[in-house]
Amino acid sequence: MILGCGVAAAISSGFNAPIAGMIFAHEVVLRHFSMRALAPIAIASIASFSISSGLFDEVRWLRLDTNVPSIFSLSPGILVSGLFFGMVAVLITRLQIGLSRKAGKSDLADWQLGLMAVAICAFIGLFVPEALGLGSTALLDMLSLEFGLKTLFILMLSKIILTAASTCLGFSLGIFSPSLFIGAAAGGTIGHLLHLVGIPVSLPIIMVCGMAALSGAITGAPIAILVIIIEMTMSYELAVATMLAVGTCTLITFCFGGNSLFDQQLKMRNIDIGRGRVGLLLSESKIDSHVTNEYMTLDIDTSSHIAAKALAVRGYSEGYCLTVAGNFIGKIKLQDLVNSPEKNTLEDLLNKNPTSINLGTSIENAREIASTFIGEAIPVINQNTNEMVGVVSEADIFRAVLDIQNSITVLEKN
Repeated sequence: MILGCGVAAAISSGFNAPIAGMIFAHEVVLRHFSMRALAPIAIASIASFSISSGLFDEVRWLRLDTNVPSIFSLSPGILVSGLFFGMVAVLITRLQIGLSRKAGKSDLADWQLGLMAVAICAFIGLFVPEALGLGSTALLDMLSLEFGLKTLFILMLSKIILTAASTCLGFSLGIFSPSLFIGAAAGGTIGHLLHLVGIPVSLPIIMVCGMAALSGAITGAPIAILVIIIEMTMSYELAVATMLAVGTCTLITFCFGGNSLFDQQLKMRNIDIGRGRVGLLLSESKIDSHVTNEYMTLDIDTSSHIAAKALAVRGYSEGYCLTVAGNFIGKIKLQDLVNSPEKNTLEDLLNKNPTSINLGTSIENAREIASTFIGEAIPVINQNTNEMVGVVSEADIFRAVLDIQNSITVLEKN
């Protein structure tokens, strides 16, 4: 909730969009609509907007003097543009993820990776200085049609490379503002190309579509981005025109690039939020707290007849053989004991490699193991020492799953 408040405040003051800030926090951070979080996030967004409005002049910098034509006449160009924006978004995502993985697997120190990023930025910035930094001035120049096709294409590629180098080689920079810059340049590029083949377009409108489409697809917040467009431009017609590009770009990105860049970056850290809150909590919660000592140990030299009687008296259908130090040797079933000759010892019938769960296993993995298990209980073993720490039953595992599901249901209702 605190993170959501901070994100909402940043979007609200940075883009003069308090409503979009609140939606962005729910769409990207909370990942669900929360009645409990609505009030504090709304307060944070409005407070940030009020303070920034009081301290600074009008910050609504995205104002277009262009009249929005009929959506019918714009649809063919916007649809084609959306496909192009989707390909650019896939390129950005794959470049970011690929470079991050290579940097993580390299033997280079952090300062060496940072030095490489500085060298790349310095080299490109020497020839394309407009692509450095936030690029606010260059972005406004693009919307004012100050650049031609060649320059827009160079700006787009330069910003993609600079952003990937900066964010993947050691600098903690964001992707939201660069995606706006790249989107505007991509919109100008495809707009000029569409004009050359005779498809009617409005370059400023296509640029705004590019800004919304790329930022929405990359951050995974297409709805919040549309609201930002409405609040920044105060043009409902422009937001409607943008919707087609955003939807098309998001679809292409999802089909060929996977989930948003944020989701994939989290997945690289073994945090898969694609399965929702339940999946996250199941993968984070350990089975350790559900392990019990309700099991019976047997001496390995005991005869099968005596062992069967001992298990029957205690009401167990399975027993375990351990060393003096408590290390796991094997598991025996009562059914095997009953059907075996009386002279056999447990060592003759012992299953030394039964289904087991390692200490520290997540409930999610334990559930997968239990889904194919048939028996009384599953032994939990410390894989480092081979010590048996207890057992866990299928009922214990599924009870833990139900408890987590119920807790998430209560959380998302509040």
